[in-house]
Amino acid sequence: NKHARQFAINELISCKKNFSGGVTDNIVSLYVALGFKEDSLAKLRNTTRWHIKARGIQELYLMEQQDILKTIYKNTNSTNEFVRMEAQTGVIHLTGFPGLRFLDVISYPLTEWQQLKLLEQLRLYPKKEDLSDKIPAWLHAANTTVVVFALKLADEYQVFAVRHDVIQCLVHADNQVRTQALKTLVRLADEE
Repeated sequence: NKHARQFAINELISCKKNFSGGVTDNIVSLYVALGFKEDSLAKLRNTTRWHIKARGIQELYLMEQQDILKTIYKNTNSTNEFVRMEAQTGVIHLTGFPGLRFLDVISYPLTEWQQLKLLEQLRLYPKKEDLSDKIPAWLHAANTTVVVFALKLADEYQVFAVRHDVIQCLVHADNQVRTQALKTLVRLADEE
């Protein structure tokens, strides 16, 4: 029964969110053993209804399906905003800071809401990665929302090494970039 299977998937996801440790491993094993992964993959392959595709992506990353990472990554630049947002969140969920590599390729804007979601998702990773080698490239991206998000990353993780690049953003053509650059510089203040 399709509806009963979806109910079971929803319950497993709810349980996984509420438990930790070995219990979550058992929940994921049960999800795979009962064939629910195939149900989620079928949703992911849905090309006509975006909400079903986004739901499939969410189920797969919440159930830690690492082998589907490449497929989820391909959706980080989807034409549909909601599929794109779910895929971006999923990549971060599955890989942490290395998942930010989608910033190199996205051509659609990152909404304010998505930027907040991504920053919140990154806070779940105790091991903070050094972003000083990646942020300068993002600060020169053609997509201004990527530039704004890179500035927020520099601010959030106090990446002092990119201070000079942030200063260059003060003369950026986009007002939102200039405003965020100013906020970031205030937070990256030093003796100068």
